[in-house]
Amino acid sequence: MAQSNPNALINGFNYRPYDQTNLTPAQEVSGAAPRPQFLAAGKSDNKCTFVEQGTWMDYTHHYPAGSYYVYGTFTEGGALTSATLSTVTSSPTTSNQTTVQLGTFILPVVGWGTFEYVKLTDASNNPVVVTFTGTNATTLQFEGDPDANSCNTGFFMLVPAAPASVRLTATLGGGNINISFPTQSGHNYQVQWTGSLSSVSWNNLDLVVGDGSTKTVSYATAAAGSRFYRVQIQ
Repeated sequence: MAQSNPNALINGFNYRPYDQTNLTPAQEVSGAAPRPQFLAAGKSDNKCTFVEQGTWMDYTHHYPAGSYYVYGTFTEGGALTSATLSTVTSSPTTSNQTTVQLGTFILPVVGWGTFEYVKLTDASNNPVVVTFTGTNATTLQFEGDPDANSCNTGFFMLVPAAPASVRLTATLGGGNINISFPTQSGHNYQVQWTGSLSSVSWNNLDLVVGDGSTKTVSYATAAAGSRFYRVQIQ
């Protein structure tokens, strides 16, 4: 469906017009290059415009289990702008929802014509890691700038966060040492060995692509001396 929006900055037709009374953001065709999946399907890639103080949008989804960094794509009109992301802790079907804030998007001053990727951060500007159990649908709420600066939003995405560490399990069998460790999709695991823990030099072995399963690599045991193994997460 399409509706005429006399307030549109770029396009005259969009999915939803700007509501200046209830602060409902417009949804018009994005001025940026469309994402490949929309282009291939012959569809428009929309953006939300006039996202400002008092404007909020809910995203309810059965997010896959795991820990993620959150990125958003934004444009703004020349003033430093911030926006927040929260978890809805009440029913998402009511207007008076309760939330717990996860972090803040600090939007760089780039103007209305250029979309920028911005990572969700905490009060100390550290990346926020959001964890989902994968068992229930979760509602995330995006809210406009509390200082009344307006922005446009493109899309949001979850990027798997590298785990801080993994536990290695080693077993011996058939003259080999078998090393097993859990993996996470979106990350690679570089297996390394050294002959001494006091050495600063480690030797690369297999590079394992994570897919959410436990991986096992096997190597012939050393004829003499000791070997120590580790995995670097990339």
